[in-house]
Amino acid sequence: MGSAVRVPQLSHSLFEPHAFRQTQTAFVIREYARHGVDLLTTPLPVFGAGADVPMEMPIFQGTAALIAGLGVSAETAGRILGLVGFQVTCVLLWVLVRRWFDAGTATVSVALMQFLPFGLAWGASSLIDFSSVAFALGMLVCLDSYVRTGRAGQLLLGAGSAWICALVKVTTALPWCVLLLFAFASVRDVRRPLARMGTALALGPGIAVIAAALWTRFADDVKRGQPATHFLTSGELAAWNFGDLARRTSEYSYSGLGFHAFLEVGGPLGVGVVVAAVGALAGLGSRWHRWGLLASAASAPTVFFNLYVVHSYYWIAVFPMFCTLVALSIVKAAGRLSSSASGRARLAALTTGLMIVAAGAAPIGSFEVFQFLRSPSTPELSVRLAAITRPDEQVLVIGCDWDPTLLYGADRSGFMIRNTTPAALPPPGSIPGYSHLVSCDDTLHPDDYLPEGWRAAPTSDPALYTVERIAP
Repeated sequence: MGSAVRVPQLSHSLFEPHAFRQTQTAFVIREYARHGVDLLTTPLPVFGAGADVPMEMPIFQGTAALIAGLGVSAETAGRILGLVGFQVTCVLLWVLVRRWFDAGTATVSVALMQFLPFGLAWGASSLIDFSSVAFALGMLVCLDSYVRTGRAGQLLLGAGSAWICALVKVTTALPWCVLLLFAFASVRDVRRPLARMGTALALGPGIAVIAAALWTRFADDVKRGQPATHFLTSGELAAWNFGDLARRTSEYSYSGLGFHAFLEVGGPLGVGVVVAAVGALAGLGSRWHRWGLLASAASAPTVFFNLYVVHSYYWIAVFPMFCTLVALSIVKAAGRLSSSASGRARLAALTTGLMIVAAGAAPIGSFEVFQFLRSPSTPELSVRLAAITRPDEQVLVIGCDWDPTLLYGADRSGFMIRNTTPAALPPPGSIPGYSHLVSCDDTLHPDDYLPEGWRAAPTSDPALYTVERIAP
């Protein structure tokens, strides 16, 4: 059912909330589909046609490009792979929750994943996040099984999943590794558990950390080699990722964090968070598993503070944990209210449905349902840019930071000038290769962004200029 209702969404455009990140991902997919996949390069032509801007290892983008090679667009390919990651996440969550608790809780968890507004909005998005969660769950399911059974196959599958998760999106790995530790703490009556735990941690998360560190070092070296991308190195982004003291003590930051946690993910009106907390404290099964879900869900925004304040889609990493905690509370309450199995099942289904409907009726929930239902139109400025330029022409962009949405929508490459500092400007010798300049901010003066001897000549469109050499 969850897959069926998302089929129309696969053809939607990416110009919705967080289009910045979705088009950034789709841009690489499109470049790979057109020019071939090379996972050691991340083509993102927003800092020049040949710009290489590695962030995470582009495993998702490379795989989606293979799907695009079958004849679908880059955005559809990204959404298809995003949906596959989402549904694999749901299957593995059901396996894990059934193992730790029971089948009823597992089914309620997956129902919440499928139909809460947050899951509807992001379940088939062109994002790497649910794919990374799928690999994180693969790590947890398999390594938890290995510690209990000693099967080498489970160790290999779990370790491999950990490596891929860390390379696809290392920030996702953290909360699931925390949950893995709680899972190990719950193990009882198993022969040689410490030896198995040590082996699992060393071969799984241990090697994954090394792999992620090596990739980060490689990506930083590439970005340092291009003046325009130096600001995207891990050292420069430390405050952005983790939050400095000012951000961590800002009232604005906590209001943003509370909005995502209590309204967007935990809606309506934070009831979901309260229900989840009850599930952690008084739900079914081992307290190590319940408390582990709560601690793991809290660990991600605690460590990557600013990312969780700014980006709602980062909460994808902990969304399955939240759904499981809510399911524990629902099933526990149903068990208290009915003594028969059929009565408990009906009560759990009714409560789950009511929560989904209530979340969808809340303002942020209805916005996410609307996002799920409609395909936004291409930004008007992208349409105008495409109309005035040829596909092979390069353009300069000011006033858009480095948001790829404009260039992706126009299917053009160019150089996005973030400010007037020397590092942010294109090399003076490259200016003859740019035919037009487009401004996203009418308060800026385009000539300030061009080197001496060049000017931005106005056109009939107030946001578009031609780049011309000034006659001596």
